[in-house]
Formats: sequence, structure tokens, C-alpha cells
Amino acid sequence: MADKKVAEQYYAPPPKLGKWDGFKSFLWDSETSQCLGRTGSSWDLAHCSRSHSIVTGGKNPEQRPDRGEPAAVSFDLASYETLFSSLILTTVTNNALTQLPERQTAVVCVVIAKILFFYVCFYAALVGFFAAMLAVFWQTLDVKIPKFQLDSSLIGSNPGLGFRPTPPEYQNVESSLIWYKASDNGNVAIWTNLIDEFLLPYTQEEDNRVDCSFDNPPPEGKVCKVPMTSWTPCNKENRYNFKKKSPCIFLKLNKIYNWVPDMYNTSTNLPENMPDDLKEHIRGEEARGNKNTNVVWVSCSGENPADNEHIGAIQYIPRRGFPGYFFPYKNVDNYLPPIVAVYFEKPKNVVAGPFDEEIVESVPVVPILDGIIVDVEVVSVVDELVDDVETVDD
Repeated sequence: MADKKVAEQYYAPPPKLGKWDGFKSFLWDSETSQCLGRTGSSWDLAHCSRSHSIVTGGKNPEQRPDRGEPAAVSFDLASYETLFSSLILTTVTNNALTQLPERQTAVVCVVIAKILFFYVCFYAALVGFFAAMLAVFWQTLDVKIPKFQLDSSLIGSNPGLGFRPTPPEYQNVESSLIWYKASDNGNVAIWTNLIDEFLLPYTQEEDNRVDCSFDNPPPEGKVCKVPMTSWTPCNKENRYNFKKKSPCIFLKLNKIYNWVPDMYNTSTNLPENMPDDLKEHIRGEEARGNKNTNVVWVSCSGENPADNEHIGAIQYIPRRGFPGYFFPYKNVDNYLPPIVAVYFEKPKNVVAGPFDEEIVESVPVVPILDGIIVDVEVVSVVDELVDDVETVDD
């Protein structure tokens, strides 16, 4: 009886903990300052290397089978995965692992080191495989040429007609309305500054920009300049004529890779709905030479029949359309789409649009107070894209 009491002074059964509490105690025991069942001083590599097997009970003199501890189970280090899972199982059931002597738990560091090494190698191989597949995928793409073009792409083969200036985002990001008062210098400056920003790339010199004409299209790797020195009064010095209540609106076609316009370049295939003044203009250009008609034509007319009597003179600068030598767009560096400055001397309910066999566009303008209002709506119908500008007279 006395011997039993003495023995109990040196052995305390492990507390009965739940699975989660037992696992947390295995990771870190604050009472004994043990991590994974070991103290800091016992985690040296020399100590870990002394063990070659582990016994968790049975004939181990330091275990107490009569106290309900696990039966003897021996593991070979070669089967470290089974060992590791068994150690975790022992921990979450009765926390017996934390009670093992140092010679039995020393192998834990070796097992964990092997497992960590395995997963480091595994995830490194996984990342390498992903990087290799990504590199192969990028080899199928061209940063300059889209994989899907024209009708096979989402944007199709009908470029939209855009115009500048458009309202600043802080006014109304969802609106395309232009409204200004000519007598208000600050109000005029808002719109003219937007045009300055839009035209800035056109004023910059680049090495691969060259002068082009119908007889001299750009060579391979070059792009055409858009000279604006003679665009009076639609220039920066005149503030694009906004102050004189006769503003200049800039039109441009959106870029579509490899799109070539099917132009009305002869007077024999002109559509019936084309304005008579544009037909006469095309005939005049045709008389000068067939190359001069390789243009995506632009025409502006009254929104309503009665407006044509009051629309006033309209000038197209530098010409009445977009020259064909700017197309097709090949994503060459420093390419600039052609633009047309439409100068309305007395704008009233004006509608403007380009003429191509595949495109129909419209863009109107109207004075309000002593300024103008322009509103743009874009509608896509089958193979035609229409930009409508709704305006109201004062």
C-alpha cells in the first residue's frame, strides 16, 4: 500500500480533454511550455536523430497500461505518414502523446520535417506546372493581333461614330449632353479644355508618323499624321469657335482591327437616301480622280425638313469624310484614327453622319440660349449603327 502511494507521487494520469482541446494542448502546453510534446531544449537535431522508432505503450516501462493508456504499437520510420496520423489520433483522443518520454517523442520532429519537406516539394511542383501551362497559353496569343476579328468578334465589323467634346464625368457620367453658354467664359473653358485633351495626341510628333495622301499611303510599320495647321476656325487659337456661338464638333470612327471600309467611291452606286449635296460633292471629287473618292463620307443635315431652311452653312475640315488611307487599322504604335471637324456656322437641329455601304450614322446639334445642346444616343440595328443627337431649340 505504501509502495502504491509512493508510485502515485511520480505519475499523474493525463486530464480528459476533448478532441479540439487535446489537439491544442499538443501544439502548445502553456503549463509545461511544451510544443508538440517537447520542451525547447529537447528540440535540437542531435536529440532528434537518436530515435529510430516509437512505442506508445505496452511493454514500455514508462507507460502505465493498467491506467488505461494505449496498447503497444511500433512504427517503422519508413511509414512516417501512418506514424504521423497515429500520433494525431492519440492526441485528439486522450492527449497521451504529450505524456510520452523524450526518447519516444524525439522522432516526431523527424517525421514532421519529412512531411513539411514533402509538401514544400509538392506545392513547388504544382506552382511550376501552373507557370509552365500559363507560358504555353501565352504562346498562343499575340499582344498586337486579336484572336477573333470583325464578324467573329464581339464588336463586329461596324465601327461606331464618336464625337468630341463629351460631357465631363463629374457632371453626368451617363449623359452625352453638351450644353454651354457662350457668354460664360468658365463654361466655355470646360468644353474647349476637353477638346484640347482629345487633340493632344494629334499635336505630338512621333518617329513613325508620316505624311500620307491617296497616292502615298503609309508604308509598313508607319502611320499617318493628322495635320491640323489649316483647320481654321476649328483650332486652339480660336477656342474652336465656341465663343462665337458657332462651335466645331470633332467626329471620329472607332478603331476596329483589320476593318476596311466598303466606300462609295463612284457616282454610279450611291444610295437613294444620300443627300443631294453629298452626291454632287462625290461627283466633283470623282472628276478630280477616282482615288479622291476613297473616303468614308460625312454629311450633316437638318433633323427635321423645316430645319434645312435655317441650318446655315456647314464646313467639313479638312475634307468631307475619313480618308481611306487610314484603314485598315493594324494596331501599329502611335496610330491615330482620322477625325473630321464639323463647323456649324448657324447650328439648328443638325444631324450628321458618315456614309459607307455598311454604316449609317447621325450626330445632331441645336442652339439653346446663346450656346448649344448636343445629345447622342447609340442604336445598333442588324448591320447598321446609328448615332442620334436629340436637341431642342430655344
